[in-house]
Amino acid sequence: MRHIAERGVCFDFDANARRYAVHVCTLNATMFAATLLMMVILDPP
Repeated sequence: MRHIAERGVCFDFDANARRYAVHVCTLNATMFAATLLMMVILDPP
């Protein structure tokens, strides 16, 4: 019983970590795109 409960907690933690990782990835991708766009706009021809 205890092993199943620990596995359930681990599963919940994995789901939360995955959701957090998705948010971080989205944020990083947005920052990267904004930085790239700024470099292209500010780059002298």
